Amino acid sequence: MSFDKVLIICNGQPPEDQLLRLLWKEVDLRIAADGGANCLPIEEFRPDFVVGDLDSLNAEVRFGFPKNSIIHIEEQDTNDADKALRFCLDKSARTVHLLGASGKRLDQFLANLEVMYKYSTQMRIILWTEIERMEFISGNWKEPLPPDS
Repeated sequence: MSFDKVLIICNGQPPEDQLLRLLWKEVDLRIAADGGANCLPIEEFRPDFVVGDLDSLNAEVRFGFPKNSIIHIEEQDTNDADKALRFCLDKSARTVHLLGASGKRLDQFLANLEVMYKYSTQMRIILWTEIERMEFISGNWKEPLPPDS
């Protein structure tokens, strides 16, 4: 099964509520990258999967998920955003939106940019912050922008 649009919530700066609500409705699959699940009000926003090494996922949050929705990837050579993006590749995702992939620590943000670049030829990856949207583009880019952009 392939997915047109996927949302990954990372464990960085928690996503702004309005953007989270907008993207949550637009996507086919919702993933929390490990501790990204901690910043979601689970009653309202329950991801389909939690993916990562699970070193940041709070025990009480983990308890609320069925076992088959927790994807534990033990390797420590990559960060949780990388693990979640590889999971998306396995699901043949076309476009992935990243929330919570910036903020908190600059080294984590830079690592997430590197991960975006690494997979940018295999799927479209868009990183959102409260004030901007970022993606790596190779070749030509065309997209209609809202009039107030």
